Amino acid sequence: MRLIQFLIFAGIVSLYIGFSAVQGYLLHSTRGPGYRSAGWVMVFAYAILIWLPTSAFILTLTWLPLSLRIIAVISGITTTALVTSRPEWIPPMVWTRAFNRSYLGITMVLVALASMIPFLPEPNVGALTLGLAASMAGLSAMRDITTQF
Repeated sequence: MRLIQFLIFAGIVSLYIGFSAVQGYLLHSTRGPGYRSAGWVMVFAYAILIWLPTSAFILTLTWLPLSLRIIAVISGITTTALVTSRPEWIPPMVWTRAFNRSYLGITMVLVALASMIPFLPEPNVGALTLGLAASMAGLSAMRDITTQF
């Protein structure tokens, strides 16, 4: 696997795990006595519009070995299950905003690298736009982290 393929794979998988964590958070939030039934619409909409299509997209990446694609999807399903159940053996700091912002910042750096490296030999407006947006999101997340410490 070339460097660019590795960076693209790392960016896609880290975004997918983030999407899976959001799906788990939405499912976890349905476990309350005062939860409204309208919230289930959000859970299903997110699953149908974001999480399931992203899972299918990863499975269709033919340039990746099948084993890596399956591991990526299983990692996402596992992330959703863990965030939904929030087992006690996972340190409480994982559920904090600072941890989530750190994860977002690192993910955006990976996406920016995966987008910007192909831009260097062959200029591409789409890659440049995605790379710049990811860079700004990553810097914003990192800025929020540094103010918390």
